[in-house]
Amino acid sequence: MQKIFQKLFMKNKNLNQDYRYERKFLVPMHMEAIIPSILEILFPDFKEIYNERRVNSIYFDTKNFDYALNHIEGNLLRKKVRIRYYGDYYDAKNPLLELKKRDGLIGFKKKYKLYDFGIDTFSDLIIDLFPSNDVKMELCDYFI
Repeated sequence: MQKIFQKLFMKNKNLNQDYRYERKFLVPMHMEAIIPSILEILFPDFKEIYNERRVNSIYFDTKNFDYALNHIEGNLLRKKVRIRYYGDYYDAKNPLLELKKRDGLIGFKKKYKLYDFGIDTFSDLIIDLFPSNDVKMELCDYFI
């Protein structure tokens, strides 16, 4: 598995080893109500770590929608680029640029803080929200 991770992320030698294994499960609607009880029995320390909040996401893709198509087709190698912030939709405080890569069950997410913005900030110059040229260069490399 480590070789897969190294191959997937060999382009950027600065990345830390902050990766995780992810599994998602479909739960039939008729079982939805019992899932909390099952989790409580199997994982007594399992709990929500965030209060209920509004999650806002702005997704980016290639001109051919490669990221979306890779997800829809279930490809093992996938990327995702998004800006995520919490709270008021119109006023993004502490927004994060998230660059995600996935190879099968192994996922990795790198986050960058962006400048705060209002929803009316968006223009053709969205890259101006990025605080450093290093982030801009990594984002450009990500789409290659």
